[in-house]
Amino acid sequence: MIKKYILIVFMFFFIIIVYSQNESCYLEYKKMGINRYNQGKYNIAIKNFSAAIECDDLPEINNIQEWINKSKKCNIYKNISDKKIISGNICEAIKYLKKIINLNPNDRYCKSLIISSKSIITVNNEMIFVKGGTFTMGNDELQNLTPHNIKLSDYYIDKYEVTNEEFAKFLNFHGNKVKNGNLCIDINDEDCKIYKKDECYYAHEKFKNKPVVEVSWHGANAYAKWLGKRLPTEAEWEYAAKGGIYNNEYDNNEYETISNYAWYRANSNQDIHNIGQKKPNELGIYDMRGNVFEWCLDWYSANFYVLSPYENPMGVNAGEYKVIRGGSALSFKVSTKVSSRFFNLPSNTKGDCGFRCVMPVDNKQNSASK
Repeated sequence: MIKKYILIVFMFFFIIIVYSQNESCYLEYKKMGINRYNQGKYNIAIKNFSAAIECDDLPEINNIQEWINKSKKCNIYKNISDKKIISGNICEAIKYLKKIINLNPNDRYCKSLIISSKSIITVNNEMIFVKGGTFTMGNDELQNLTPHNIKLSDYYIDKYEVTNEEFAKFLNFHGNKVKNGNLCIDINDEDCKIYKKDECYYAHEKFKNKPVVEVSWHGANAYAKWLGKRLPTEAEWEYAAKGGIYNNEYDNNEYETISNYAWYRANSNQDIHNIGQKKPNELGIYDMRGNVFEWCLDWYSANFYVLSPYENPMGVNAGEYKVIRGGSALSFKVSTKVSSRFFNLPSNTKGDCGFRCVMPVDNKQNSASK
């Protein structure tokens, strides 16, 4: 009887020991699997979770199977995103990387890939150096625009207006809304030449090299910040349009000469044209006059010219409207004068309004040294 009792006790402790060992094995492999999962090492995570199952038929086997299924999905998405990146389809790659993040918010590798994809997305970054100086801003023949002297520091300005293809690349990284909920671009307007398909934005093939339109000030501002740039102040825009230190408004030339520089109502057939088709101004900048209006950084104020500071003015601190400049392919000649001022609500979009960016010299030098 005593022997039988001893045998039962021995078997009981043996089962406890074996179960404890299996549980310890299970917990160890589960912990390793979760760590690898959070590190984004999904192949290793699957092996660890499978090893946990082999330890014994413990109560959490179904839970482990869920981990395995999630790991397999993440691994599939990662392989697809890698192939998309290699093929240059960054938008599709980001789409699958975001799917991984939805399953595994702790995957720092995927988060870093999404961030670094910004550097993979290439846009035309050709900029023209504008030597600072003093110039007369305004024109007493236009809208009571009081001529006044302005002094500007050196800066760079985009050689061309931002195109549909470039802005579509930005949308694929940023999305079509800014933090305050405003749209970057109205893709539902018939004048917009960018469309969305399967969560990605594309420029219509025939319009890739035309300036983006139907873009809000918020969208233009977000694009500029995305590239480490900003929108030009009204003074910077006018100074560059006049040829900087050459200070030539080229407003008094004959029709034929103006047509060499600008697309406007008389020669455009009221269509917006590809960038860079006309002659550049003295600084080598294209389409500052005509083709599309361009957003500026400043809030609009009708009286600002009277109050404007002398050095590097940036407009009033707040307002209802933002400045737009340059006229468009739909404009009459007078509206394309580089001193002419116009304005629009920052949330509004127009079928003939786009933008270009500027960059202070210090920012340009810092970005070049990185």
